[in-house]
Amino acid sequence: MSNIKVTVQPPTPVTVIPETGAAVIAAANARAASEASEAAKLAAEAAAIRAESVPLTNDAIMADVAKDPASQFGVQLNATIGEKVQPVANDVVATAVTAQDIPGKVATATGAAITDANIPALVDEAAGPAVTAEATEQLPALVTAEVALRVPPAVDTAITGADIPGKVAIALAAQAGKILQGTGMPNGVVTAGVGTLYVDTATTMGASVWRKATGTGNTGWTVMEGDTGWRTLTSWDSAGVVSGAPLVAGMTPTPGSAGFIRIIRTNNDVGPVISGATFTASTSYIDLPAGFGPTNPQRKTLVALGTLALSCSLNSARLFIDNIPAGTATGTAYGASASWVTNRDWPTTLPGTAA
Repeated sequence: MSNIKVTVQPPTPVTVIPETGAAVIAAANARAASEASEAAKLAAEAAAIRAESVPLTNDAIMADVAKDPASQFGVQLNATIGEKVQPVANDVVATAVTAQDIPGKVATATGAAITDANIPALVDEAAGPAVTAEATEQLPALVTAEVALRVPPAVDTAITGADIPGKVAIALAAQAGKILQGTGMPNGVVTAGVGTLYVDTATTMGASVWRKATGTGNTGWTVMEGDTGWRTLTSWDSAGVVSGAPLVAGMTPTPGSAGFIRIIRTNNDVGPVISGATFTASTSYIDLPAGFGPTNPQRKTLVALGTLALSCSLNSARLFIDNIPAGTATGTAYGASASWVTNRDWPTTLPGTAA
């Protein structure tokens, strides 16, 4: 333990000399106050050093004493450990187990002493009947019986490599007639049940996939995938020379401008387009080829590419353009189009020429 001695000097006495005046007295008082403050600071530092060093010193002393079993502290420590710890250890362990004890412990647990001679018998008792060389001959039958109990058969008979073609044939037979393939349109030619699909490898008249919608004979086929492409019904050059179907009354080529009338069917959607024509009357029309007419008569709007939209009506064979505004008919060029849905039979011939 460190011993620190601090000596505090008493303040220096002040002798008052009357003749020195108040200034001398003030200076003496200030010096005395400074010396007192310094003494207090030293005392505080000494106290802090003692507070820090005393616990460390005590710890070191106790550690040294504990190392000596003969010391009073060591004797007391051992007595306390023996009194408090040993009973707890005895309760947990009960008795020490050595290598020599293990067979006896196992025998107590199993009910019979275990030796090299009786290990196979104990294993057989735990696992079931002993398996001998002779018993291995029974394994295939045992496995087959167990599988039969645990795994329900997926098919009524076992399938071998030789059976596969036959099984495939049965599966295909079940689907027979559902998808057919040929060349040409099936209507009036191919007999099948409702729901059957027919693929025309030649894409005749633009139709490639058909579906049997009604009946059991060779009719009732409808197109599921078909596209006629744009077909030019009438065309003219910039000199006004017309090719194809002649223009009807009320429509004429626009001078100096080439033009055409075209139509297309994609599956069940139909649309015409008129370009470079001049309407010369308040009404006009376009003849619709077979397979391009609407399902039902209806009215549509012929949408102009310019600023004019024309009213029109439809029946199965003709698109009527009417109510062309007065003053805009003669000399007015239009490029216009419309569209509608049809359930008409797919055309057996395509109109006009391919655009």
